Amino acid sequence: MTLEDVIRWTKVQGRARRAPLGPHIDHILTTIEAVGYTFGSLRGLVYGLIRFGTYLHEQGITDLDQLRFRYVESFVATQPLRQFRSYRYPDSPGVRGARYLWRYVCAAGITEP
Repeated sequence: MTLEDVIRWTKVQGRARRAPLGPHIDHILTTIEAVGYTFGSLRGLVYGLIRFGTYLHEQGITDLDQLRFRYVESFVATQPLRQFRSYRYPDSPGVRGARYLWRYVCAAGITEP
């Protein structure tokens, strides 16, 4: 599966292909697809990855080996909160994408946990 199969808009594809996700996006998609996500879940995760990648780009991160957990934490802190009864938690595609990307870079040995 390619990025073009998941995302139709060329502007969004361009954001996915720029640093720091660019060199890794196709392998990330292959890894996600191998897990067996439904197409809707996969698309939501890709949009989250793009949102987090855009945040990293704005922070000056040009390569995933520069990614540290503090960037994940600071991004998650900027995301909207959802409330369930008295419990508030960050809930957005970006949060899911950020956490997935962190697990991916640690498992692939791109950065230290």
